[in-house]
Amino acid sequence: MLSMFRDPIRRAYEELIWDSSPQGVILYACDEGETAWSTSDGSYSQFLLDAATMTLDNSDSPFVSVGEVHDNAVSLTQRVYPFDCQHPQIIQPRCAVSRQLPFAVNAGFF
Repeated sequence: MLSMFRDPIRRAYEELIWDSSPQGVILYACDEGETAWSTSDGSYSQFLLDAATMTLDNSDSPFVSVGEVHDNAVSLTQRVYPFDCQHPQIIQPRCAVSRQLPFAVNAGFF
């Protein structure tokens, strides 16, 4: 696939998406029957971004998958809201990590 973006990081991100298995991923900030605790930007959304940054900072991988970021964001959510009141959920197909959708790329690799 010929990228319309000249930025090598964006091009790498696009190539990872094209190389992943066809799939859809749904993220929920909380489970059914729960209320998501929130800030102006959304706590779970912020935890996703924080988890992606922390994971990439401590990784030798060129990317971090949506599933991995979600799992780490769940840990952050439960650390901040320890009253067992918010349980973020994910719906995603089972596939090899290398074929999962990327959430973010490690700019140091590209």
